[in-house]
Amino acid sequence: MYVNVNGARLFFDTVGPHLAIDGARMVERPALVVMHGGPGFDHALMRPYFDRFADTHQVIYIDHRGNGRSGGEPDTWTLTQWATT
Repeated sequence: MYVNVNGARLFFDTVGPHLAIDGARMVERPALVVMHGGPGFDHALMRPYFDRFADTHQVIYIDHRGNGRSGGEPDTWTLTQWATT
């Protein structure tokens, strides 16, 4: 899936539901946000290690701006920009 943030199309993927059934009600599950190292990587290498938490969390993988399937102009690939997206 994609989201537009500060002029860049960022790719993210989720494993596990956000809501879980607890008796007669739905409860939110905690989110675990996984961001790969980089630059030059994507989230794929992280999947074997973090997918296992999907039984208790919604795991959210994000490809950094300009990495993996995320876009963004090279002049925006700065530490300041990465810290705000």
